[in-house]
Amino acid sequence: MSGVGAAPLRFLPEAGHTDCMKTTIVLDTESFRVAERESAQLRVSVPEFCSLAIREFAQNHHKSSITEQLNAVYAECPAKMDEDILQAQYDSLGEEDW
Repeated sequence: MSGVGAAPLRFLPEAGHTDCMKTTIVLDTESFRVAERESAQLRVSVPEFCSLAIREFAQNHHKSSITEQLNAVYAECPAKMDEDILQAQYDSLGEEDW
């Protein structure tokens, strides 16, 4: 695909990754070229590559969201062990060389 502008992709029903849904996604030309190149390297169709890329992005975004939420919790209430428990754990190690 050449030229400047948007490159529409029509996702036709394919058993497996689309669950028989037909969807149109519009990509800019550069994104479409990247999708063509990467899908060829992975030996999958462009629609399948786009589907995989969207799922991976969503999964990674979800993970970072959880990390951000945990960071916010610990920023308000830092996790700190009780000194007596910490000492008991240290004492239980004995005199072994590490």
